[in-house]
Amino acid sequence: MKSVSKKFLILWITALIKLSWQAKQQPSVIVLREAEMKFDENYCNVTSNHEKKPGEIYKLGYRMDLFVEVQTFFVKVGIALPTANGKFESFIQNTVLDVCKYLKNNNANLILRLFFNGNFGKKKFPKACPIKPDVYYIENFRINDNMLTIRSGETKFLITVDFCTKLSENSRMHCILSGKFYGELKDQAKWQQEVENMSKIEAKN
Repeated sequence: MKSVSKKFLILWITALIKLSWQAKQQPSVIVLREAEMKFDENYCNVTSNHEKKPGEIYKLGYRMDLFVEVQTFFVKVGIALPTANGKFESFIQNTVLDVCKYLKNNNANLILRLFFNGNFGKKKFPKACPIKPDVYYIENFRINDNMLTIRSGETKFLITVDFCTKLSENSRMHCILSGKFYGELKDQAKWQQEVENMSKIEAKN
């Protein structure tokens, strides 16, 4: 495993410990509130097809039509947590993962392996680099089905994911697709009650 992967795992575990400071007896659930996606129209077109329930995005779905061949492909991941004044502050800053190296050796990067082997309803991912123009997609991706169950206090979070390429070895990364995912860790019992209340309100309207 590359050192960057080890560093990311250590930071991720540290983040979970930080989220567990006010641990409760009931396990937490991950509630995705909002998902934003921006893309470079010269490279691709991206559409979303999310399944929503009251108060949350229940399942994620994306389709990307890639127009041009991509020689190199990187994923940058960041995690931000709220400060005392409610603003998000970076906790894990832009860890860079090399997708092409992963595709050459599926055991090379644990983080990418967990994602590529995730439990999706349907999926089509690139299989090798350069990545050819084609349609790539994920369907019915539910975060709580693809994450470890943790016990923690309640907190909001922001996850940023950028998909980037380099036009040459020494050039800066150009991000062709950028996503922001806003969510919360919620006490399971409280969240279930909140869902029931929202469902009753929705039924009356």
